[in-house]
Amino acid sequence: MNLDNNFIYFLTERLTKSNVYPPLELAQNLKREDVVKAWQDLVSRVGQDDYRDHSFGLYLHLPFCPSKCLFCSCPSFVENNPVAIKKYVDSMVQEIDFFSPFLKDLEVKTIWVGGGTPSHLPLELIEKIIKNIFSSFKMHKTDWQFNFEASPQTLNPPKLNLLKEAGVSRLSMGVQSTFGKVLSKIGRVQSFDNVAGVVNYSRKIGIKHINLDYVAGLPGESLQSFLRGFTQIIKLRPDIIHLFAFHPTADTRFIKEGNEYGPKDVEQRSKMLKLGEKIIRSAGYKEIKNESWGLCYEARNMQDAAKKEVPCSVLGLGKFARSNISKILHYKNTPLHYDHAAGYEYVGCYLDKAEEMRHFLMGSLRGGFNVSDFKNIFNVDPLQEFASEFEYLSNFNKLKIEGELIRMMVRNTNEYHFLCKKLFYSENVLKRLREYFKDIYDQSNDYKLLLDKNFDTNF
Repeated sequence: MNLDNNFIYFLTERLTKSNVYPPLELAQNLKREDVVKAWQDLVSRVGQDDYRDHSFGLYLHLPFCPSKCLFCSCPSFVENNPVAIKKYVDSMVQEIDFFSPFLKDLEVKTIWVGGGTPSHLPLELIEKIIKNIFSSFKMHKTDWQFNFEASPQTLNPPKLNLLKEAGVSRLSMGVQSTFGKVLSKIGRVQSFDNVAGVVNYSRKIGIKHINLDYVAGLPGESLQSFLRGFTQIIKLRPDIIHLFAFHPTADTRFIKEGNEYGPKDVEQRSKMLKLGEKIIRSAGYKEIKNESWGLCYEARNMQDAAKKEVPCSVLGLGKFARSNISKILHYKNTPLHYDHAAGYEYVGCYLDKAEEMRHFLMGSLRGGFNVSDFKNIFNVDPLQEFASEFEYLSNFNKLKIEGELIRMMVRNTNEYHFLCKKLFYSENVLKRLREYFKDIYDQSNDYKLLLDKNFDTNF
């Protein structure tokens, strides 16, 4: 257990607030044959003891949007040139054709088309991608989910009909706000009537589950407009509702354009989150395991859930997409993917079982995970394997165990990431990070003070 708290505070401030582990700062360049070999290694292991309930999924990243929202930190960009979009789709189809022969013995349980705004594509290109997926990969015989991300203003009956016919079973849409002035400020042009029309038509044609996202604390949103709009959205009865906090990071337009988010904004955002949760609960929504708030368990994002419940591997296609080859390799496609002379470009970190366990805990402890799920994936008891780490959390009243469920109890995001780095980063990873940051880390600086200046009360 590393005791140099100042370095851990430095890492908490410096590294991305996602639960990427090992951090991408330690990623190495990978050749295409390295990636193929890792997938072939996985195929040879599936069905063996450590991979009994293995779940294989596809993630397709379409980074194009009609406009870049003020709050967005996703790897996406504005693209309205049909030639550029078609070229990208053609490259993705070629990538599908390249990988599918190596993975022909794996059954696909989850498809997730994300972005960006996949529904921004013209109908014929959406159809081209979908047809190539189904002609190239083998779907699970009885149990699979097709999740498609969209924005209401880019959907129409022909596109929705296509998605239904293709087997889309979960339509996920970002609403974010219903207040016109806020929507205009953040760069969205939809209306509540637009959202309601898409939801109602989707249900009419039989798209099984609908997920809606809403954001608390957006610039220009008053407490009254938030409550009015969120109540409207709840009345649409989405199967899953995500209530996110607006948290401007350095890669958002909000910060890049010189805006500031002050203490009063944070205080109002906190009120919105608390009142929003009350609205959700009073409307009959329940906390869904490894999801958000929902009306039924089946509507959750099965690809995300599988990562926390069974041995799970995901093939990411497209620029910026991440892939996970269970207990072997985590890698991402770079922004140069498709543009590189060789066609593909990757960076990643090889993982053994021990490091994969740490990755799992960092991604699961805040929301909580079941001991039996951990045992199912790794064949070990987490309370024994990480006894000293859990004892530390317990001694500081940061651990909650309710039957099978284990959860880390923290005040805010910074505390969570600090504790994860302190307790669950391996000595090998910390040693490599010290070397990586040797010219940047200054022991004489108080990095906790730097964190406190930007204290995040969202939890």
